[in-house]
Amino acid sequence: MEQQIRKIKEKDVIGKKLNGGLDMIDIHTYSKSLKVKWIKNLRDSTLANWKVIPRLYLDQFGKNLLIFDMDI
Repeated sequence: MEQQIRKIKEKDVIGKKLNGGLDMIDIHTYSKSLKVKWIKNLRDSTLANWKVIPRLYLDQFGKNLLIFDMDI
């Protein structure tokens, strides 16, 4: 017996239940928000081991993450 695969539109997955959606999170928006949070945490003054490698690469564009203060 052959099974049929049905596709669900993204707007139906992330839409509100009142509008016929499944009320799930939007993965794209969630991913972007995590990146913004990561940059925010990278810029604070606390010392953490995970910051060593990103700072090594980002310091090429200016010490103390100057790249994020620029208005380009």
